[in-house]
Amino acid sequence: MDDPLSAAPEEQQLYFFDLVHRVSRVEELLLKLKDSTLYKCWRTAAKAKIKTRLLSIEELSMLLDTGVVDWDDLLMRYLESISNRQSFSETKAIEQSHCQIDDFEAMLVEFQKGNYPEGFDENTSVNKKNEWRSCLVTLAYELSRHVNLELSRGSAGSLPTRIREILARGWDTEEQLHKETIYYIAGAVMRSIEKLKDVSKDVYVNALKDILLNAVTSKSNAQNAALPSAKVEEKEKFDLYYPNEKFYALVLKIESVFHQLLSTSNLAHYGTTLVADITHALSKGIMGDMDAFFSTSHSDDVKIEVTRRIIRSYGRLRGKDFVRKLAAREGVKHHETMRSALGTAAAIASKGKSKGGKDGSSSKKDRDSPSNDIEDTPRYEYLIAQRKPTLVALCRTKKLPISGTKRVLVKRIIDKEAEELEARGPAVVATPRQPLRRIEVGSEDDSDYETYLSTVLGEMEEEEKMLVTEFEVYID
Repeated sequence: MDDPLSAAPEEQQLYFFDLVHRVSRVEELLLKLKDSTLYKCWRTAAKAKIKTRLLSIEELSMLLDTGVVDWDDLLMRYLESISNRQSFSETKAIEQSHCQIDDFEAMLVEFQKGNYPEGFDENTSVNKKNEWRSCLVTLAYELSRHVNLELSRGSAGSLPTRIREILARGWDTEEQLHKETIYYIAGAVMRSIEKLKDVSKDVYVNALKDILLNAVTSKSNAQNAALPSAKVEEKEKFDLYYPNEKFYALVLKIESVFHQLLSTSNLAHYGTTLVADITHALSKGIMGDMDAFFSTSHSDDVKIEVTRRIIRSYGRLRGKDFVRKLAAREGVKHHETMRSALGTAAAIASKGKSKGGKDGSSSKKDRDSPSNDIEDTPRYEYLIAQRKPTLVALCRTKKLPISGTKRVLVKRIIDKEAEELEARGPAVVATPRQPLRRIEVGSEDDSDYETYLSTVLGEMEEEEKMLVTEFEVYID
């Protein structure tokens, strides 16, 4: 392949080399394509010999063979098109991104023509050739999607891969109180399994009995094994379980995955289904450890289903805890809710009417200067914190004058919102919610920490009710 940037400016060449450095090698990208749901569906259809699918399994494998299809050339040309369309302003970037998409589509027209395998000749049916080209283009778009994700969000591995690495690496917290909390939660998980066993039908009962039989131990054995059972001993009157070392290690493994992956940065990278995706991948990755708790023979379907339900229940619990901590840290933003915004506008409108002149009108100075009452409202604080171009755009949307300082623009916006509210009728003022108080693990206030654990235990009981219902649905 000729050097695509031999005659390009030095800055553009440096940008191109930076893109090459930030993106994974083509072999790693092809492994992601091979692991994609789309490619797996094609292979499944080929194995089932569905008539509408003309490509064989061997020909589908050739799609990702760099000796048959020049994927490296496509990747370099795609990165070249990105570097050629580099821009330094928001307006120009939008235009250049559209041009870059056009470049890529033109690139694909040439790409699908010259990448037939050796077995394709003039005797090959047109439909089969069209299917080959269609698969090539689809995989090329999927490749560009992975490249864009790596360029914009970094080259973090796929979620199942990261989970496998965490499970293989192992993890243990150094804080004793954290260990005691995990051990306490492990006992709560066992109690939920016990109640689930009492209401489930025979198809799952024996498997659940096996888990409990091979997971429980006595208080003295837990102490002799130096397990972190202090928190369970404090609450022993509630008839909690003492998990043995194997089950505690299992829960510790499960917790290690959530502890390392459940974060705001990963939420932005993998999307809002992060918790569901973790539990789905974890239920597969933990199956080897779960086999130690099944002493009798059970079908693979029963083992998979029981494991999946237990892991999903734990995932829901950790997801709720994660959201609770985020809410406690961020607090409630009242100005971002429609009801509170309308309620604030209604209050401002009523105060403005009572402060008018003798004839109900106000001077130009009064109209253009916000009062102290308005400045104390959440809506004013939110708007005044915005940049002036944002306020100007909002004024244009509401067909208001755009001249003046930020204070004047904010006053016009608030007055306009009050007029719109008055035209619609009276609004209901939202009752402000109190921000959740964050309870730190290991705080000196022991009663707060006990309340936190009681809350976690209560949610476990709610989860087990849902588990019981779901198990009954899956029983024939």
